[in-house]
Amino acid sequence: MYLFLLIGLIIGFILNFIIYVYCKDKLILKNLFSLKALKNKKLVIIVSVLNMIIYLLIYYRFNLSLYSFICALIFSLLLCLSIIDLKIGIVPDSINILIFILSIPVILINREHIIYHIIGLFLISVPFFLIAVLTNGIGGGDIKLFAVTGLFLGALHIFLAMFFCCLLASIIGLTLKYTNKLNTKNNNSIPLVPYISIGVIFSTLYGDYILNWYFSKFFY
Repeated sequence: MYLFLLIGLIIGFILNFIIYVYCKDKLILKNLFSLKALKNKKLVIIVSVLNMIIYLLIYYRFNLSLYSFICALIFSLLLCLSIIDLKIGIVPDSINILIFILSIPVILINREHIIYHIIGLFLISVPFFLIAVLTNGIGGGDIKLFAVTGLFLGALHIFLAMFFCCLLASIIGLTLKYTNKLNTKNNNSIPLVPYISIGVIFSTLYGDYILNWYFSKFFY
């Protein structure tokens, strides 16, 4: 367990360099090793500790397995995406592609549920794409993130993640609005990636329990 936590802390530390590169919009090797990434000590500590806590939750839920390591890497990328979205409001395609690649071994591990995962790829992303085309109400990066995490989670689990995402975003959005910290007239929109990430992490760790409870309560 302690080794897994140490890996989480180290990867969390490395995430700060990746965040710096994307926020500076200069994707060159020199920036990846720039010590300027560690200038914001508060952010470095927050990201590193959060990533370690995430790894701890993964360990207690799945122990040590190939699936737990894949979850750890995907969750680290989600944490990275969340900070980037909060800081500069973009969702890099390259990180979405990495999540897509990491989702493929999950499908291979659960071959009997491959259709479940493929449906998850389209279940939320396609309706949100149509909403974006009609209303321009959601960003393309958010839609792609729903697609790749849907492939990772599968149909019902990505639906659950979307539910928690929308619920949390609505609560935070209304709170910010009524405390005058959200200016809707100036299109001061809420970054959605952190809420998607929380929904995906929560659904991965506890989605089975929630879905089993729901179906046993209403369908048996």
